Amino acid sequence: SPSQADQLFHRAIAAGSRNSLAAEVHVLLHQVQHDSRLRFAASDSETTHERVMDRDCEHQAIADAIASRDPDRAEKAMWDHLAVVQRKIMSRLGVRTVDAA
Repeated sequence: SPSQADQLFHRAIAAGSRNSLAAEVHVLLHQVQHDSRLRFAASDSETTHERVMDRDCEHQAIADAIASRDPDRAEKAMWDHLAVVQRKIMSRLGVRTVDAA
């Protein structure tokens, strides 16, 4: 499923980083994402094809940078991806966000 693919990708990145803090943060974010009280976890039927395609492109940019051993590009790609995720979470909370110029 799209959700499982997303989790596997993030788990692989966290494990590959050999950074125990990154792995722990991944576990924490996974728990927050699936917290039924906050309703962050959309069902697969609620995940649009367009969002899955966008997310896959974000993931591909991260993976390509890692494969190219380009840490600066990998970091930027990850921050870009996290910004999208943050906006999604904030919108589900009903909080308006402003992109930095």
